[in-house]
Amino acid sequence: MDEFVDQLYGRENHHITLRSLRLNREKKMSRFTQRKRGLTDLFLKFNVADDAITCSPLTKKSKIL
Repeated sequence: MDEFVDQLYGRENHHITLRSLRLNREKKMSRFTQRKRGLTDLFLKFNVADDAITCSPLTKKSKIL
């Protein structure tokens, strides 16, 4: 938990490598590699509250995505 909080508030500088497959500018499928600050390469989207800690699932028309 301490590692998570340190990363969340920028007190620690841990990086991960994300690899993805998407369309490039020429509309061809390409592999991309990104280096980002984070604890894991698992990428989930949440709504983040103003306290920068509390998260809730994304919703659309009152349904969880």
